[in-house]
Amino acid sequence: MVGLLECVNAGTWADDGTRTAIAALIAVGVDDGLAVTRARRLDRSECIGA
Repeated sequence: MVGLLECVNAGTWADDGTRTAIAALIAVGVDDGLAVTRARRLDRSECIGA
């Protein structure tokens, strides 16, 4: 995760958080298709408390 964040901070990887969430889910063993589905279903307003 730290490596992904460093890439975002360096500007080598533009991400709104979706791809980072997918990568994190896959890293902990979630099936890649399910990880993509779950990450894309997240409601941004719920995540930020809006």
